Amino acid sequence: MGLDKRGKSKDFLNGYGEGVNAAWDEVLKMAARGYTPQEFQIMIKSRRYAMLKEVDPGLAPPDARPAQGGPQPQKAEAEPQLAPGTSYLVKEVKPDGAYALFAYAIKSGMKGFCIARTSPEIVKKKYKVPDAKVVWLVSTGGNESTSLPPSALGLGGGDFGGHEETVAPDKMPWIFSMMSEFMDANAGSGAVMIDGLEYLIANNGFKAVLNFVQQVNETAVSRKCVLILPVSPSTMDQREFAQLEKEMGETVDGSG
Repeated sequence: MGLDKRGKSKDFLNGYGEGVNAAWDEVLKMAARGYTPQEFQIMIKSRRYAMLKEVDPGLAPPDARPAQGGPQPQKAEAEPQLAPGTSYLVKEVKPDGAYALFAYAIKSGMKGFCIARTSPEIVKKKYKVPDAKVVWLVSTGGNESTSLPPSALGLGGGDFGGHEETVAPDKMPWIFSMMSEFMDANAGSGAVMIDGLEYLIANNGFKAVLNFVQQVNETAVSRKCVLILPVSPSTMDQREFAQLEKEMGETVDGSG
């Protein structure tokens, strides 16, 4: 028994040492690429949790374990690995964590497309995503001359250049068409984020937005793209949030 325990301890230490070295290598790479403190916080937390699970599935950092005798979480916190074809529901009051993941995806080599509740100029500067395509979700946005862009009418094309674009919250077919066209063009290397889900719900109703999320998610999975969706659970009832969470692939706590 003693030899067996020593052997297991040696294997544990070797595995832990390899994990620490790998984690430090990743930290050094992130530092060289100019990641923000928010990105460091999320990704280091992810690597710590993943490393411990690889060494021993029964291990987890203290802040990932439920209090003894306390309520069990409905779903274990999923660590953001940004795997192609995966959607991430980010639970947070403000979308800072989701934007950190979005920026991480772009700095990792992905192409980015974002529907935002803030102007593209502010989004690009604040979250350091100058190369991402950002469309501003505003009440007066969109082209009123037609209900859908040319791509949605089967005419192809679609301008996704660097100029500022806007879209109204009641133009969900237009929004879906833009996102779908982007994912078609960047299959396997695209990251899509929807900031403003609560605003869409207020203008279209929950059922319509849930159907919209289902369509976007299915497209992201089939095109091997990443979908990031920040949501504050306090802005909708528990049943609606559970339905939304069920549609997404992973749930991430973006509150820090």
